[in-house]
Amino acid sequence: WSRIITNWVLIEEELDFGTPATGLPPAGRPYAINLWIQNARRNGVVIKPDGHAQFQKEWFAWWDCVNPEWRQRDSGRLVIGGVGDWSAMFKPGKCGFLLVLECL
Repeated sequence: WSRIITNWVLIEEELDFGTPATGLPPAGRPYAINLWIQNARRNGVVIKPDGHAQFQKEWFAWWDCVNPEWRQRDSGRLVIGGVGDWSAMFKPGKCGFLLVLECL
């Protein structure tokens, strides 16, 4: 976890901790995240006790959408690694990669 946070901070620093007009694509983003954003990010993402499986399904579908198309998939899941242009993932600010980390 600490490596992820360290690398995220390095990316944010490289991008001058900016807040661009657009973040990661919202298409397919889990409903609970959209609701949280609409409520000014108060109280964290709220997932109903029986909603974890649905949130996980929605989150992985969104994660697949925000990843570059060139990423290889195996049985519908992204394969770790790959060589290609990652710039579409380098989105600073609260609607960028931070949003992914907040969901983990």
